[in-house]
Amino acid sequence: MNLAYVVVSFPSNTETFVLREVNYIKERRLFDNLTVLAYKEPGPGRLNTEETSWLHEAVYVNKRLLANVWALLRSIFCNFNGFREVLSLWLSEIPKLTLRDNARLLMHILAGFGVSDLVRTRKVDHMHAHFSTASTAAFIAHVLTGAPFSFTAHASADIYLYSPFLQEKIRRASRIIAISKYNKEYLELISGYTIDPGKVTVIYNGVRIPARGLAKRTNGTPVLFMSASFTGFKGYGILFKALKKVKDAGASFFFHCAGNGPLFAPLEKMVADLGLQENVRLLGHQPLSAVEDCLSKADVFVSPSDIYLNGQRDGMPTAITEAMSYGLPIVSTYVSGIPEQIEDGVNGFLVPPMDVDSLADRLIRLIENPNLRVSMGAAAYETAKSKFDQESTMQKICFLFRNIAG
Repeated sequence: MNLAYVVVSFPSNTETFVLREVNYIKERRLFDNLTVLAYKEPGPGRLNTEETSWLHEAVYVNKRLLANVWALLRSIFCNFNGFREVLSLWLSEIPKLTLRDNARLLMHILAGFGVSDLVRTRKVDHMHAHFSTASTAAFIAHVLTGAPFSFTAHASADIYLYSPFLQEKIRRASRIIAISKYNKEYLELISGYTIDPGKVTVIYNGVRIPARGLAKRTNGTPVLFMSASFTGFKGYGILFKALKKVKDAGASFFFHCAGNGPLFAPLEKMVADLGLQENVRLLGHQPLSAVEDCLSKADVFVSPSDIYLNGQRDGMPTAITEAMSYGLPIVSTYVSGIPEQIEDGVNGFLVPPMDVDSLADRLIRLIENPNLRVSMGAAAYETAKSKFDQESTMQKICFLFRNIAG
């Protein structure tokens, strides 16, 4: 079986689960051929050796613009029915989108023509896509070639915001992987409960589980850690206000954060305005190895996810699962699938989104009670081991792919 993964930016420090999936398949040679078709290379930042090796193996569709255009022109003469169907699908979306979004969708469709060409030449038997942008290209390639596709439904623009062709993707996909029960129920809801119950399978994003959770310190100043992009729904603004309250209450702590994004500069200013410079370090983009090093030295992981004004939100942050595998107690919120990761009061704390006072209170409890940190961290490790072990989740994914291929 020849398998193709269709993804957006690869390898991406914010989508480590994709890298783990393809590495798992590649290292174990589970399929005859594995091809990664990515929209673009990762943005500027440091990559480790494992990540850099994929830069030479992945096919970057955005670098093949002329080939994509040629694939489109060829379809007009060699596959007019497929071309006409794609054109009809695009025209149906035009009234629903802004001019900018239409232009973006057109580029995604063009990439789909390029992917269809690669599917033919590489004799791909099945495509699997992550996120809305990549699933659009896989869907267009399916329309043009008939090659089956599946996709993983995550969050944000993927399913919670308006996503072009989503209903058609749901209808035509061979299978859909939902990263949480919450996502599965949401997909069923927006489809009007017309999805075959067996089409959507819940498979959590898995992580490598250390043989044993790392022993955590019970002395010294506690280190709080967060790894997430600097975007509105990650809850940084609420967190910094909560940290101000923690500091004013007299609790000693350090907060380190790995990530980058459009809100980095204003949030950096917010840290200064709140007088948190001595406590807070914004590390910027970090490679996976550096993030793992931070996790090994941290005492508490924080992820105060929020639901943005436009509906944008997390699905089930893999960063939380990774922190749990390192034996860290989690402080997060009741958003989307996060309660499937965290049991309040057992392996961490959950608070309502945007609740500064509750967030500050739970952080103070963990900062001032080292034994609570250790016991909750141990419970978090056991949860990661029992529910999110990569070996188990990847076996389920590969079994699904093989069933599709027959």
